[in-house]
Amino acid sequence: MDSVYRTSLRLSDWTFVFGLPTQKSEFEWSRAVGEFCHNFDSWGSYDEYLLSRLTKLILPLRSCGLRVVLCANSRKLRGALQRDRAVVLYTHCNSTSRRLEFREGMIDFETVARGISRDFSGIADISACEAAGLECVIKAKAPRCAVKVVPCKLDALGWLRFYATFFLQFSEREMSYAEAIVLTSAAEAARSPKVRRSDLSNLVQKRKD
Repeated sequence: MDSVYRTSLRLSDWTFVFGLPTQKSEFEWSRAVGEFCHNFDSWGSYDEYLLSRLTKLILPLRSCGLRVVLCANSRKLRGALQRDRAVVLYTHCNSTSRRLEFREGMIDFETVARGISRDFSGIADISACEAAGLECVIKAKAPRCAVKVVPCKLDALGWLRFYATFFLQFSEREMSYAEAIVLTSAAEAARSPKVRRSDLSNLVQKRKD
């Protein structure tokens, strides 16, 4: 597993899977079958709190090679977890019922992992609150992969900023997951470089020139 974390990667090797709604109709559906959107009294408040930051911090990186899957169902996640791909899943987790939120609703850990190929040997970075135990379920299906989960509550906005800084590392040059985590953690601790919309716009333009 340690060797997986030290494999050199490019930004185009990464897929960012966003399991939460990005459209008003999806938001209404999520309130019926999911949990996260119950924290918001309206589509407008959800959009302002989360989606505006997603749009500023993550989506511009698609022009630099990052693959992004929005309002993903669990099948889309399993499709991303192939071969030696590297994936970040950003979604909500209910630690009590051991379920993750996707477009189709709350899906238990075992069902999420069931369709993962045994040949998956990449990285699954799970950005979901208190998802402890998921790493064991995924590793049981794909023993050669590396899985990172966080066993505590997460700051949704803070982690969007973290991943924007994380992906920016790969836009500059190839590096390993382990190195990018160290650089990102140092940048976040110092708040430099700060991830602003202008930073991402300049980077996107530079890649197009």
